[in-house]
Amino acid sequence: MNCEKCMAVIREDDRVMSPSSRMPYFPLVIKRAYGAAVEDIDGNRFIDLLSSAGALNTGHCHPRVVRAIEEQVKSFIHYTPV
Repeated sequence: MNCEKCMAVIREDDRVMSPSSRMPYFPLVIKRAYGAAVEDIDGNRFIDLLSSAGALNTGHCHPRVVRAIEEQVKSFIHYTPV
């Protein structure tokens, strides 16, 4: 498995990111994901077996979820009252 590009991004993150916002790398820098498949910037493909706050039970980039997001952001993206 080639992880050359991923490791370069991780090294740059180590250089510029605050230690208080550490992200666990495995090393994995995701380029794209669809369904249960994740591809890193080196072209390695993985099955996503993690469930986290950003994952839905529909998988990555489900067409109906993407359409719903596209429709929502046409109205507004973010609002902070303070």
